[in-house]
This record gives sequence, C-alpha cells and structure tokens, in this order.
Amino acid sequence: MRRVSSLTKILRAYDKAAGQCLWYLCDKEHDGLSDGEFRKVYDSKFVTMLSNATPKTLIPGGQDIQVTARNRLQFVLESLRARLFESKRQMSWLRNGFSEVFPLSLLSVMLTYNDVEKMVAGDQTITTDRLKAICQSHVSKKIENWFWEIFESFNQEERQAFLMFSWSLSMRHSWISFLYIIYAYII
Repeated sequence: MRRVSSLTKILRAYDKAAGQCLWYLCDKEHDGLSDGEFRKVYDSKFVTMLSNATPKTLIPGGQDIQVTARNRLQFVLESLRARLFESKRQMSWLRNGFSEVFPLSLLSVMLTYNDVEKMVAGDQTITTDRLKAICQSHVSKKIENWFWEIFESFNQEERQAFLMFSWSLSMRHSWISFLYIIYAYII
C-alpha cells in the first residue's frame, strides 16, 4: 500500500485529477461496500485514459469487467502501471542519450535524485529576480512596482500557488515528476 501511495503521488504531480481519483479509490472506507454501493461511488470498467486521451484496457477483457470494492486496488495498480509507463519507449531513448554523455554506473553511486534535479532544473527557489528576467510587462511602471512588491511579500508556497494560478502549471512539480521518472528509468 505504501508503494501505491508513492506512485499516486508521482502521478498527481503531472495529472492531478487522475492521481487524486486513484488515491481516493485506495481509501479503506470502500472495503465493506457491496458492488452496488461501490458502483454509486465509482462506476468504471478496467479501462483508463492515457495522457493523449486514448483509452487503454488494463487487463484482458477489461472493457467488460466492472471495478468493485474487492478489485479496486488491482484497478489502481494497473492504472498506475499504464500511466507511469506509457512513455517507456521515449524514456529509453532519453536514457540512451544520457548514457552517451554521462556514465550511468556513476549516476547511482555519485548522484541522488535531488542532485539530478538541481543539475537539470536548477535551484527551485522562486525569486523575484528570476521571474523579472523572463517576464514582460505591459502596464505602467507604478503598477508593475506594486506587483513586484506584493510578490516579494509571498512565501515560497504562495509564489508557487501564484504561478499555478497564472500559468495553470506548477513548474516545480512538473520538473520534479519528470525528473523522478527519468531517474527511475536511468537507475
């Protein structure tokens, strides 16, 4: 169950809705439900949607097998396997390219996942200077200065929330999930 928890956390980093749904299905509150009761909570077959919106049958005949309280954890595991490994071929290409530049045997000995993240994504602290370097303003200098003054008063969590709101993307979490998957394939 701990592994399922960490895998759903990874999925939530780049597909929040799917990750939360699978996490919800793991909840023990569903253990005693009858098939009919569970169907009111979650009515689905053993099919999941991949990131390109194509359906993927998770087990042979899965399009005809109802997810129930008894088989829901199998559904969660199969869904996670499908979603987390849907880009396995591309990750293999990335691994091969990375190995041309850096000996993979040294990677697991010398570097941690956090080291690789910092090398690739850089320091993840959101600073005003870093944002100013990539932002263009089309408002008066006075309004722009107010904005930066307010932004500087935010802590890191608030800055991340602001970026999520304004870009609909968490750059930090996108990098983290991407690098975690790369690191898992490389090692």
